[in-house]
Amino acid sequence: MSKLHCPRCKTSLESMTMIGVTIDICNTCNGCWLDQDESSALTRSRGTKALNIKLVNCKPSQLTCPKCVSKSMEEGQHAQKDTLILDECKDCHGVWLDRGELTALLTIKQ
Repeated sequence: MSKLHCPRCKTSLESMTMIGVTIDICNTCNGCWLDQDESSALTRSRGTKALNIKLVNCKPSQLTCPKCVSKSMEEGQHAQKDTLILDECKDCHGVWLDRGELTALLTIKQ
């Protein structure tokens, strides 16, 4: 697979392993890319309450998917925390998290 690039600043994303899950991070803007199901893998210790990302009130995003490259993403509010606005690719279901959003995401209780 080719190297992923940050949808914000276009620099190469670096792989980082967190709690046994490899995620892609941007060392320039501190954003990160979660492939489909990586959020639930990061919270698997919660058992049946593992976190799944569901966005509501979606609209077109200005960002393009780092995995699908030319596909525009959608931005929307997280269904359980409306102040958390995330960008999701409707094709591969990956999610872009800007700086601080991963921490906010992981603190959501199911």
